[in-house]
Amino acid sequence: MACIASIDWGCAVQVTAAATIGSGGNFVATTGQTYGIYLAILFTHAVVCSLATEVLARLQSVYVILNLILFFGVLIALPAATPSEFMNTASFALGDFTNLSTYPAGFAYILSWLAPVWTIGKSRLDFSFDCGLLTICIGAYDSCVHISEEASNAAVAVPWAIIGAIGISGILGTAMNIAITFCMGTDLEAIVNSDIGQPLAVILFNSFGQKATLGIWSVVVLTQWGMGSSIVLATSRQVFAFSRDGAMPFSNTLYCMNSYTKTPVNTVWFSVFIAALLGLLAFAGEAAIAAIFSLSVIGLYIAYSIPIGARFLFKGHNYKPGPFNLGAFGLPVAIVAIVFMTFVNVVFLFPTDLAPAVADMNYGTSSFRKILAFKCLVSVVFLFPTELAPAVADMNYAVVVLGGVMIGCLIWYWFPKYGGVNWFEGPVVTVDVLPQTSHNGDTLMATPEISEERRVRIANADEELLASLGYKQEFKRTFTPFEVFGVAFSIISLVP
Repeated sequence: MACIASIDWGCAVQVTAAATIGSGGNFVATTGQTYGIYLAILFTHAVVCSLATEVLARLQSVYVILNLILFFGVLIALPAATPSEFMNTASFALGDFTNLSTYPAGFAYILSWLAPVWTIGKSRLDFSFDCGLLTICIGAYDSCVHISEEASNAAVAVPWAIIGAIGISGILGTAMNIAITFCMGTDLEAIVNSDIGQPLAVILFNSFGQKATLGIWSVVVLTQWGMGSSIVLATSRQVFAFSRDGAMPFSNTLYCMNSYTKTPVNTVWFSVFIAALLGLLAFAGEAAIAAIFSLSVIGLYIAYSIPIGARFLFKGHNYKPGPFNLGAFGLPVAIVAIVFMTFVNVVFLFPTDLAPAVADMNYGTSSFRKILAFKCLVSVVFLFPTELAPAVADMNYAVVVLGGVMIGCLIWYWFPKYGGVNWFEGPVVTVDVLPQTSHNGDTLMATPEISEERRVRIANADEELLASLGYKQEFKRTFTPFEVFGVAFSIISLVP
């Protein structure tokens, strides 16, 4: 849900950037106006994601096309249209490093390349401009996992969709960023501090002028909107799955399939409602809403790390690899992944700037290492602010939000008499157990309406695998492998 808030807030800011460009800089949106646009975007996403699965599946192809239009528009048109005064030399585009933060250059570099694609904005670009290498940390690439119950041949299509989306986005995104760095000029402070509020919009405006920029920017906004639509889709399915097991508050209400669209409409609107509440943090200041951006990464990486670690830490379970697996590479990849995600989570708990009192200190190597060690300790262990006396505007509220969520979850589970520990028994089996039915050595299950004569084997392989986990088929499987790829690709996106 933090991802929904992050993406849709970014889309709202992009809309206000278009208004600023269209007005010649005379209009600068207030927080209230931006929040109103944000609510409108959330509403449209809720309406679209309440539609039938067939419609949602076809939309993924549209989102892929929008990303490709944006890519070729930037890669081809931007260098052709950029005036000579904004064209950069190879030495600047590929080798210059400009630090606009109060952090030392090395740590500012780390903060810049850890910025997630969907939340790159002023709050993160302030750290530094590194034109020698731009590496981007991408999250939510597991989004297509959450629609696996709606996908054909999900056991193979979903993992290949993740790999394909990451690989293609990495190649195209790198090419796009190289084109941008060659065409953005050298006045980086002007790009970051423009009233337009979006560095990419400033770069496009300098190259194309007002009208052409609005045309290209409309594609950027539509691409971002598609990203938000896909993340609402994935989140609603995840909430549905948790509600099916009774793990969510109001599970009895949320676990409901609309009789007309055959989709979990209740979980769609619930997800959007929570995202709308998270957006209220914008009224507490830029640092507060930036906490949602950080939390979207922190929350995802915590969720990724737990099952990856559990897979290798608990050897007693009867783990059987599926048709797609990493084989001998599984453990090394898992170690690298967990180490990297832990490092990312620590970094994202830092404020966007050092507190003024600390900024005046001498940043020798020894001093900074002590500060860094102290920050990590405070952020990870105690979830306190990362400075002893930070200014309100410089705080990173991700630790507050993350701590609040964790405390809420602990209360929800351990609360005396009413907490989940008193009634939650794990995943709820929604089909009958059939000991005489097996596939690849696994005991299978089938929906109660299947007669005894037909219980020897479930014809559909996807339903068979789902039944082996104890769940009946409740969604229509209309997502093709390409459309599954489209979900992951549209969320990773090429929007810089």
